[in-house]
Amino acid sequence: MVGAALLLAAIPAFVWFLIRAIDGFADIEAHVPADGAAHQISVTADEEKFLWAHENDETDCQIRDLVRGTALTVHALGGTYTRSDSSEAWVAEGRFDSGSGRLAVTCSTSGGAAEIGPAVDVFSFVVTLLLAIGLPFLFGGAGVAVIVVTGVLWAVRPARSR
Repeated sequence: MVGAALLLAAIPAFVWFLIRAIDGFADIEAHVPADGAAHQISVTADEEKFLWAHENDETDCQIRDLVRGTALTVHALGGTYTRSDSSEAWVAEGRFDSGSGRLAVTCSTSGGAAEIGPAVDVFSFVVTLLLAIGLPFLFGGAGVAVIVVTGVLWAVRPARSR
């Protein structure tokens, strides 16, 4: 019974950790059109964010923290991050700190629309992905070991007297 439970526990462990690993790629907190107007948005405060642009467009956006009254700097990325939904592909153009979380974002008409979402934490992603692979192997291996040991002990037990 315990061995089967461990084997079955491997499945939800894999699914849960896999969903946690890829969940951050899909989260979008704001969509900003390229119309030259300032759009007030709210995002999670004091968190690294990605500024996403359509794959074949470049955005030209300025971001201001409304509470602190400061311009936020969009920093270049050390790699390429892409994501796609059912109809479009998006590329992360830069990373910035969300400050207070209450922002004014202006994207000029010369560029494309932008989306803002949580920045991918590569270390956290890799650890979660390793857990998605390792923990089910651990549960499954323990389950198989319990079943094998139980089977062997059952097979070599002394016969019952009647």
